[in-house]
Amino acid sequence: MGPAPRFLTLAVLTSVLAGCGALMPSDTGQGTADTELGDAGPATEVVETVVAEPIAPIDLWSLIARDSTWRAPDKDPEIASARDRYLQQPQLSEVISERAEPHLQTVVAAVRARGLPIELALVPVIESMLDPWAYSSAHAAGLWQITSGTASHYGLRRTWWYDARYDVAEATEFALDYLEALNARFDGDWFLTLAAYNSGPGRVSRAITRAEENGLEATYWSLDLPRETRRYVPRLLAMAEIIRERATLGIALPSVPIDARLVPVAVAGQIEMERAAQLAGLPLEELRRLNPGQLRWATARGPDQVLWLPESLAKPFARKLAQLAPEDRVQWVRYTIEPGDTLTKISRRMGAPVTLIREINDIEGHLIRAGDSLMIPGSLQGENALALARIGPERGRRPGRYEVKSGDSLWSISRRFGLDLDALQQWNQLAPDRYLQPGQTLRLRP
Repeated sequence: MGPAPRFLTLAVLTSVLAGCGALMPSDTGQGTADTELGDAGPATEVVETVVAEPIAPIDLWSLIARDSTWRAPDKDPEIASARDRYLQQPQLSEVISERAEPHLQTVVAAVRARGLPIELALVPVIESMLDPWAYSSAHAAGLWQITSGTASHYGLRRTWWYDARYDVAEATEFALDYLEALNARFDGDWFLTLAAYNSGPGRVSRAITRAEENGLEATYWSLDLPRETRRYVPRLLAMAEIIRERATLGIALPSVPIDARLVPVAVAGQIEMERAAQLAGLPLEELRRLNPGQLRWATARGPDQVLWLPESLAKPFARKLAQLAPEDRVQWVRYTIEPGDTLTKISRRMGAPVTLIREINDIEGHLIRAGDSLMIPGSLQGENALALARIGPERGRRPGRYEVKSGDSLWSISRRFGLDLDALQQWNQLAPDRYLQPGQTLRLRP
């Protein structure tokens, strides 16, 4: 994410919604579950951000509980079922709280800054269990599970280096723009808005038309919607109820600090993530966890890059970065092409992807000449597996089996792999309220 705060404005999204039957290229909802090389200039700065006013509650869960106003219909079976499933997995609260600590404050602050219902901050809990690297086989990614089609349609930046869907701040601003536009389309009804976020606005509009033709009141609870969408709002309401009533229910949600704020620092050019971690005084894996949108061994190319850091580290990092020589940001190796070389051979020898070699050296096609030189990132030497490791979405073909881990639920596993929840239950002969055990093996295919 660059210093510019938002890719889309609400006005743009609203005009699009008003002018077409569906917001996205396909009417399937969010799938619930390259720039020029810029010279590494010396100027760095801490980017100013708009932050919600100081908050009185002691932690983020207390804030959400205090400001939560949505209430469920009495004795709704879907809400009761969702609540029971959550309560039957006591370790889930620890997993969610652990994932919430670096990023939930960003989401809550963005929701509050717009004056939106605080319950919207729980949408990422339902979508991804607050896993910033969540990725489904439907190509939905990040906390908010934004599909690749939606990202492409609305210009969310995605390159080999960077994907805005994983950038928590950028994805949050986009998702809230989207939700506000949907809410305007559905006359301020937030439950219909969330149904549209899940299954697509066109589908919800058609369900409303059918209900009205049958003389029914067109509310979320009366519409004929896909099963997953009928369960979507109840899951959110159940989670909000558990947070509000956690003391009564005997749930100990580990505290999530209310002042653990991340701020963006402009890096003014490309820099290796490991070098940036050293300057920030953080382990490399922690810097990656704070910046899930940065996919590779170095930040995205171009002059408008930022890294998100704890507020206490931002200014010291900016000072050290300003003193760093340009040649120390990214180290390069000059490789002389030998007779018989191909890009594939060079890629294997140097531990750099062919796509990266072509991009850096402005090579079109695969034709290279012996004697010419290529620039290869030096940090890849001898560290191919580590340097190219992507702590992000699970790519490629879905595995046939999955070993249950602590904090997993049928719901989270179905979202992670883009599976229908009912199908997952059927393949494994499990009841909907079955409690999963760590180490248990599940089938992910018929």
